[in-house]
Amino acid sequence: MKNNQRLHLPPLSPKNFQQLAKVAHDYAGIVLDNNKQHFIYNRLFKRLHKLNLSDLDTYCALIATGDRHELDAFINAITTKVTYFFREKFHFDYLSEVILPHLIKTKKNTHKIRIWSAGCASGEEAYSIAMVVYDMLPQNQLWDVKILATDIDSDSLVIARKAVYAASTIEHLDREQKKRWFLKGSAQNEGMIAVRPEIKNLVHFKHLNLINSWPMRGTFDIIFCRNVAIYLSKETQQTLFNKFRNYLPIGAFLIIGQAETLYQSSDCYTLIKNSIYQRSR
Repeated sequence: MKNNQRLHLPPLSPKNFQQLAKVAHDYAGIVLDNNKQHFIYNRLFKRLHKLNLSDLDTYCALIATGDRHELDAFINAITTKVTYFFREKFHFDYLSEVILPHLIKTKKNTHKIRIWSAGCASGEEAYSIAMVVYDMLPQNQLWDVKILATDIDSDSLVIARKAVYAASTIEHLDREQKKRWFLKGSAQNEGMIAVRPEIKNLVHFKHLNLINSWPMRGTFDIIFCRNVAIYLSKETQQTLFNKFRNYLPIGAFLIIGQAETLYQSSDCYTLIKNSIYQRSR
C-alpha cells in the first residue's frame, strides 16, 4: 500500500479484539473491556497507516512475534497520555510545602534524596519534580538528589531526554517560573523552550515495563506513579503497589493520580492527603 493511498480498514473482528486485549494484558497489564473496541479501532488506524498495513490480521500477527518496539508502540497507541508541566498541581504544592521540608529535616545526616517518576511519559512530570527540588535546594551542593524517570514508551523517552518542548506547553506558568526553569528558543528554535541544564541533569530516564522485573537496587523516598493504574486490572494494580513497597522504606511516600485509589489494592500505605500515601507497614 502506498503512503498516499487512503487506508480502508475492515471492521475490528471479535477475534482481533480478543487477540489485542490479550497482548495488552500480558505485556503491560492493561485491561481492554469490550466497550473499548471502537476506541481501539480508531487508535490503531494511524499505526497501521504508518506501517503500510491494510488489515488487522496482519497487525495482530506482527505484535504476536513479540517485537518490543512494536509492542511499545501498540501500548502507546491505546493509552491516552495527557501530560503537561505541573499537572495535578496539588501534588507539587504538597511536595514543596510538606514532603521536601520533612525530608530535608530527616535526611540531614545522609543529605541524599531519591525520587522515582514511574510512567513519566515525555518527561514533564519528572522535570516538574526536579524544578520543585531545585527551588528547595538551589545552593546546597551537599545534597545528593537523583530523580529516576521510567516509561514503557521509547518514543516518549526520546522527547524526555531532549527536554525541548513547544512554548505553548508552559503558557499556564507565570513569567518568573518560565524564566527560572526554561530557556527560550530562537532562530530555528523559535516557539520552543528547553529545560535548563541544571534542572535537566537531576533526572535520569530509563525504559521500563512496570510489570516486568525491575533492575533498581536501592530504595526511594518518593514514588510518583500517577494515572498509570487506571489502565491496569485490579490484580495488576495489587501486584504493582505491593511491589512498590519493596522500594519504599517505612515513612516514604507514594503519590498516585487524583482519580486513582489504593482501596482494595494494598494495605501497606496510609492515606495522608487526596491520592498521597505514606508507607506504614
